[in-house]
Amino acid sequence: MTAALPFDRRSFLRNTTTLGALTSVVTLGGACTQQVPSRPAGIKALTDEQAHTLNNLIEVVVPGSDTLPSGQSLDLLSQIDRQLQTELDILRSRLGDGLLLLEWAPQFSTALSPFSRLPADARLQVFEGFGTSMFQAKRAIYQGFKSLIVFYYADQPQLWPHLGYDGPLIGRPTQ
Repeated sequence: MTAALPFDRRSFLRNTTTLGALTSVVTLGGACTQQVPSRPAGIKALTDEQAHTLNNLIEVVVPGSDTLPSGQSLDLLSQIDRQLQTELDILRSRLGDGLLLLEWAPQFSTALSPFSRLPADARLQVFEGFGTSMFQAKRAIYQGFKSLIVFYYADQPQLWPHLGYDGPLIGRPTQ
């Protein structure tokens, strides 16, 4: 015999929806009005908010090291934006949706802060959490952004020697 629950399905749904709405109002109150730096010069396909979130993501995905430059120092944001200018609107829209989810997902967790306001280590933890999420959409966002950033990072000629790559055969000086 099953024990009776202290609440029914309808009251559970009503209470959790109410709690979710109140949490959103309280935590998003100040966050929705956050000042986002304007886009760097030359950024055309991304909005200010998208550029800000993507730049913060680039910072934690390819932070650089003593021997390797960071993704920000290589201006990956501009390179990605240039490519996005040639893409279909639906692709730009989906990329924007992914950035929006990434920016606001931590707001509804223990972080209670948008992605871009978190310290770098917390941003990396949030992003890696997308990769192991039980939700397929979050895992897809993780894979998509990681692949995009790493692709543009590895495309930099100054990194090729570190990767053991001599560059393309076409245009290479003959020996």
